[in-house]
Parts: sequence; structure tokens; C-alpha cells
Amino acid sequence: MATAKVVRRKPEEERKTQYLRVRLTAEHYAMLSELARHRGIALSAWVTQALLDVAREEIRQREAKGEAPVGASPPRVTRSRSRP
Repeated sequence: MATAKVVRRKPEEERKTQYLRVRLTAEHYAMLSELARHRGIALSAWVTQALLDVAREEIRQREAKGEAPVGASPPRVTRSRSRP
């Protein structure tokens, strides 16, 4: 018996492969689930979109202030040693 090949709908570079586990109270989970259901999308899709919206806004605000881009390493602090 031959196995059927899986037909993917999205190209590999567009597939979501990472997971983010978030702990919620039952109340928070119910609230987020209701919002996603109201929009007619999966909870995962709603949470992803909400987090990306917040992240993009934060990045935009940092850039407007001239701050270092997100992910940039903070300046390294070096201490001079005094010799006796």
C-alpha cells in the first residue's frame, strides 16, 4: 500500500513553525477566545495578529525616538581596573 503525499497549501517559507506557550487564567482565556470567535478567526490567529500589531507599534515608536532597533545589543560596559 502506497502512502499519499501531503499537499501543502503554503510555500515552506510562509509556514508557521514556531510555538509560543502562554499561561492564562480561565477568565483571560475565555475573553480572548470570545474576541477571536467574534472576528471569525482561530484564537491562535487572533493572538498572533494582536501581538504583531503591538510589536509593530512599539518598533515604530522606538524608531521615531531614534532609539536602537529592536534586537540590537545594548552598548557594552567596560570597567577600567585601577592598579595599585
